[in-house]
This record gives sequence, C-alpha cells and structure tokens, in this order.
Amino acid sequence: MTISHGRSWREVRGEAFFQEGSPRCYLVDRTLVSLGKRHSDYLRAIADIRALAVALLMGRTPAAGTCASWTSIHRRIIINGSLGPWFYAKLRQRPECGLDPEIYAAFERAYRQSALQALSRQATLMVVLDALNRKGIEAVALKGSYLAAVVYKDAALRPMTDIDLLVSDHRFQQTAQELHALGYAAVVPLDWEAELFGLPVTCEKRGSPTGCVDLHRRIRAMDYYTLDAEVLRQDATATEVYGRRVFYLSPELNLIHLAVHTLNHSDMVRDWLDMAALLHSLPLDWDKLMRQARPLGVMRPLYWVMGELTRYWGVSPPEWVLAELAAYSPRPLEDRVIHHRLRYPWRLASRLGSLPDWGTRLKYLRWKLIPTAKAHESGARSRRHYLKSKVRLFFHFWGS
Repeated sequence: MTISHGRSWREVRGEAFFQEGSPRCYLVDRTLVSLGKRHSDYLRAIADIRALAVALLMGRTPAAGTCASWTSIHRRIIINGSLGPWFYAKLRQRPECGLDPEIYAAFERAYRQSALQALSRQATLMVVLDALNRKGIEAVALKGSYLAAVVYKDAALRPMTDIDLLVSDHRFQQTAQELHALGYAAVVPLDWEAELFGLPVTCEKRGSPTGCVDLHRRIRAMDYYTLDAEVLRQDATATEVYGRRVFYLSPELNLIHLAVHTLNHSDMVRDWLDMAALLHSLPLDWDKLMRQARPLGVMRPLYWVMGELTRYWGVSPPEWVLAELAAYSPRPLEDRVIHHRLRYPWRLASRLGSLPDWGTRLKYLRWKLIPTAKAHESGARSRRHYLKSKVRLFFHFWGS
C-alpha cells in the first residue's frame, strides 16, 4: 500500500493503522531513519515480510519463488527486528521459496546466536527465580519469557534483550534488593520520578550480556493506561520453568499486555507477529477477554490492534467482538495518546494529568526541564544537551 504525502496523518492512520512508520521515517531497530524516496521500498518490503509470515503462521504453503525478489532491505528489516531466527526455522524446509543463499545464511547466523543467548538467559532466569522463590516472592514472567515458552515453544525463536518480571508493589523494593544481592545494579537509579509514577527499573549485571532484568510493579503504557499488578495476578497461574516456580498471565491478559505494549512503542513487525502467533496458536476465550478489557480500561487499544490484526495478519475475531470494540466511545485523550501526530506531547499531558495537584505538576515539569546534577550523571550530559534533545524530538514528530 502506498501513502500519499499530501494526505494528513489522521487520514492515513484511519485508513490503514500503523504503516510501520510515518510518511518520512521508519523505525529500524528502534532507531528513526529518514528514508526519503526509499520509503516506498521499505513499505513494500514490510508487506512482503508480513504476507509470508501470515502464510507460515497459518500453515499455508508459500508460492514458489515468494522470496526470490527479496533484497538487502528485507534482510535488514528481519535481522534488525529480531525476526531472523523465526524465519530461519520456518524456511529451513522450504527451498521452493527461492530465498537468496546469503540472506538465508544471515538468518541462520541469527538463529545460532539467539540459541546461545537463550541458554545464557535460561541460566540468568534460574538464578533470579531461585533467589525470589527462597524469599516467597511471586514473580510473573512477561512478554518474551512467556512467548518463548508457551507460544513459540523454542527460546531461540523469540530473541529478547531482557527478562521482564512483574511483582506486587509491596514486594518491589525487596525484589530490587534481592537482585542487588545477586550483583545487579540499576541502569538508572530509582529516583523521584520512578517512585511518583511507579516506573519499572532496569537492572544489569556487569559482565553478563544477557543478564538484564526489567522489574515492573505495574504495567504502564502511553502514560495513560495502567494495569495494576494485584489485579493482573488474579488471573495468573503458577507453573515451573527450568524447575523453578514462576507465574504466567492468562492468554487473554497476555494479549492485552502485548496490545498496549505495541501501541506504546513505535511499530515493530515482531510485536505484531507476537500477537498474531499467540492468536493462531492458543485457544482464546473471547468472552473472558472482553470481560477483562472494559474494567481494565483497554477497549480502545484493543480496537486499534484488532483492526490491524484482522486486516493484515489473518486473525479472525468474532464479529460481535469487533462490533463491541467499535461501539466503545473513547475518552478524550485515548486516540491522542495512541496514534495522534503529536502523541508524545499528549502523553506528557496525560502524565501530568495523573498527578494529584498543580504543585506536584509544576515540580515535575521543573524536574524534567531543569534536571539536577544527579540526573546529568545518569543520562543527560548537560542541561543544554538535554533541552536540545527534547526540542529536536518535538520538531521531528511535528514534521513527520
């Protein structure tokens, strides 16, 4: 599908939500890259990759020569998007697709590297769960850990950059202390902002390339949606991973989490593949999904995500589900924080609106715009550099 540069963002989004980037930029490995005239090449490559992924997910035999015209653009999107291992496994017995041997070799290298990293992550997860189980801390494994074990059934097929764990708010500090005792250190120390909004903390272990743990006390998305750990735990079941006790959310809650996570970040093909793979491989209780979505306040994110999955990923939700999602009247900020052209300023407005009073809001704005010396040490090199980065980000999205 082509995108006319003379049309507005709202029109483009309304017709085909999330075209893997704006008319001027595309997200490659979470880095905005200006494409200019090559943008149409990327859109065509995305469409090719998505069409093949859907065929493979649904067990259909791709047409002969499906991949014969694939170029370095296809390879770059797949490798940078951590899709190489999955495509390697799926295309290993399909020589009729005509994939270029060099591209296939790149997928094979990605698979082998992912398999080695998966073994390292397995060891990390075993050590972390051992420590938490000894203290009676019940951790919920999110995203990649769940998908690799339950959906893909092979950890090498779902590369991860970190291990996401969700714990109760009242056990959050204790869990952070246990990680510290294991040699982990917070990448950015817990500060006033993290405590104010209940942000996650990323912990890394020196010398361990796959030893990154993201510790969550709640699920936050787009600075608007908040899913409390205690509420989510009501539909989590205990299981054993590598002989250690851990909890998994139900497939319905995992889909909700993946939906808000995908909308929270810019478009990544892998995120959409995760949701499509979950829906194609696991039986979903649609009644239960809708019963959970309304009290959690995530009807609008599901509306956008289900529209995309239905149009492009071969997912067929019941008609009554689509009708109920379409009938939902979104609150004023919802569409703005999800896909508005200036969604990042709207998300800041939403974050400010969640604070209790104007005194706290003004204090937070001052804290963000004029960071302290401690904030400089953990990120910004100087006040000038920090402010310049925010101005550039604003004008980037204004011009997109």
